[in-house]
Amino acid sequence: MVEILPAAYLAAFTLLALAGAWTDLRRQVIPNALNLAILVIGLVAVPLMLGWMGLVWGLAHFAAALVVGIGLFAIGAWGGGDAKFFAACALWIPVQQTIAYLVGLGIAGLFLILGWIIWAKLKGLPMSRKSPLPYGVAIAFGGIFAVVSLPALGFWPG
Repeated sequence: MVEILPAAYLAAFTLLALAGAWTDLRRQVIPNALNLAILVIGLVAVPLMLGWMGLVWGLAHFAAALVVGIGLFAIGAWGGGDAKFFAACALWIPVQQTIAYLVGLGIAGLFLILGWIIWAKLKGLPMSRKSPLPYGVAIAFGGIFAVVSLPALGFWPG
């Protein structure tokens, strides 16, 4: 039986992450208001589900992800919205789950890139390194993978 609090935590994060993925896919923009909502709702949800130390670890993950995201933005690998979205989602994921977040993000990113290339070829669109890629989709799915893997949620036997 799935308990209400873990299911609500997963549902809230999933809906917010999918909203970010959808807006990035449709408009190549992740709104600041959405990133702020993910952050603020996370500041309430994380201590309820993971306790105060979960919030401390989530804030550590947020800070580290923000530094990495800003670095990727600075070198032109990501847009600013991707950097903020990556960090806001990281708040919901304790730093101990960083590997799960990055593995999920990497696998989703690989499928995103392959799908994007196939779509562009089928549509006859030119591809270049400057072609916009809605990486918020991969960030969202990486985050969902990491949240589902949280031991505290109890979705996996352990």
